[in-house]
Formats: sequence, structure tokens, C-alpha cells
Amino acid sequence: MMFEIGKVNKLKVKRKTDIGYMLINENEEEIFLHNNDSNFMKLEPSMNVDAFVFYDNKKRIAATLYKPNLQVGQKGFLSVQGVNYEIGVFLDLGISKGLLLSKDYLPYDQTLWPRENDKLYVEMFLGKSLLARLATPNVSVHNSLKVNDKEIGHVIRVGEKGLNILTNNFEKVFISSTILRKKIRLGEKLEFIITNINDRGYNAKLVNQSQLDIIEEDAKVILDYLKQNIMLSLDSDSSPEMIKNYFNMSKKAFKKALGNLYKQRLVEFRDGKTFYTKFKVGEKNGK
Repeated sequence: MMFEIGKVNKLKVKRKTDIGYMLINENEEEIFLHNNDSNFMKLEPSMNVDAFVFYDNKKRIAATLYKPNLQVGQKGFLSVQGVNYEIGVFLDLGISKGLLLSKDYLPYDQTLWPRENDKLYVEMFLGKSLLARLATPNVSVHNSLKVNDKEIGHVIRVGEKGLNILTNNFEKVFISSTILRKKIRLGEKLEFIITNINDRGYNAKLVNQSQLDIIEEDAKVILDYLKQNIMLSLDSDSSPEMIKNYFNMSKKAFKKALGNLYKQRLVEFRDGKTFYTKFKVGEKNGK
């Protein structure tokens, strides 16, 4: 039997060396266990041990008695322990060597990459070395969450339509991009409130993000533009595509924000355009 790389193997201590131990499998094949990987166990010849087999930093097969957070073929959350924008991110496997998630699995926009201590839901596989790839959880709607429940989870996918989030109890939650007003990165920890439940899962909004807050944030974005340019070549009848190109918000959100500004008498509409009036309710014109 060959060693099963990326898995826990049942091995036996053969002998002590200057810096570690030699272990053997049933076929008397040897593998090295460094003292640093002995997990402070006192080992003697002929002892049976459960050892995880991996490639060390010199790409040699080695063993460790530390329990890995994942084995080959398994899925789970791993913490980010380092980021290298040339090759990808390194994940904490629970042993001395980090697990690489290649940049091929990460967003093209590096501002959406995870940061140190974020968590990614991945599967470990064996290629030229032990590697990770983003995984899709096998979940169904458990109905364990209710509307208005507050939960915590990590982002497992950043898409054009929104975010997919996985809780620690493996409930899958979606937050629409139409109610997001800042970039959220892959692996980021979020606190959110369940707003709706359907046959595909849960919908949510971020904590402390009320509808009024969203409208006011959108209104500020439009107002800042108008203060710089006086006029905007959009109004409430403009196409969703044009609005998206200008402000990256939906037509519905844009109309609500315009309504907010109009009630404050900060804008007026003429010929399909929006103009900044520099006038606010409660103020005298020109002041």
C-alpha cells in the first residue's frame, strides 16, 4: 500500500533520528516525521500513530501528527493566513504548511480578494501538490431561520447579482447587489438579518442597513455628482442601463433617491435631465 497523500494514514514508528522519526506503513515504506510535527508526543519504536501525509516546503512527502482541518475530498471553512497577489492565498490547514488556493479561483478584481483571517469554503484536492479550490456547499433550505433573525456568515461567492453567504450551520443566504452600497470581499464575515424565505433559500440585508439608510446613501451619491456637474443627463424615466452606467444602482433605487432629493427641493427636472437647485427646504433661496 502506498502512502495516501492528503489523508490520515495508520503508520508505525520504526526508529528515532537526530531531528525526528522514521515511520513505516504496512509495506515497510518509510516516511519522515520531523520533531516539530510530533505534536509533543513521546514516541517509541513499534508505536502505532495516525499521521497526516503531505508535501513539505521542499516538495518531499512528509508526515505530521497534527490533525488537519481538511483531508483530500473534504469540504469546509479554512482561515486565510496569507495573501500573495502573484499566486493566490494560503489557507490554514492546521499543520505547519499552508494550503494554496490559486488566483485562478479568485476574482479578477483583487479588491474582492479575501484578507488575512477571512474564511473561505473550499475543497482540498491532490494535484502536483495539495491544493484548494472554492467549493459549493450541498445544502437545502432547513427552515431553521426565520424572518428578522440575525445571523453571521462568510461570503462564499461574489456575483453580479449579489452575494452568496454560508452560515456556520450551513444555511445558504443571498444578499442582492441592489441593496449593497460598498464592495464586499470573498470570505468576508458579515452580520445580516433574514428578510425573506423561499424555496431556494434565504434572502437578507446587512445589519444596520435600513431602507431609509439606503435611500439616503443613494441620494448623497447623486447629490455629490450634481454639486460637481450641476446637471445630470438622467431622470426617473431614464433606462436601467444608463442609470447602472452612471451610479451602479437599480432604476428603482435611483427613483427613490431622486424623490428624496426632490422633497428637499435640491433638484428639478427638465427635458429628461436633473438639475441641482442649491436650495433646501427651510432655507431661503440664495442662502
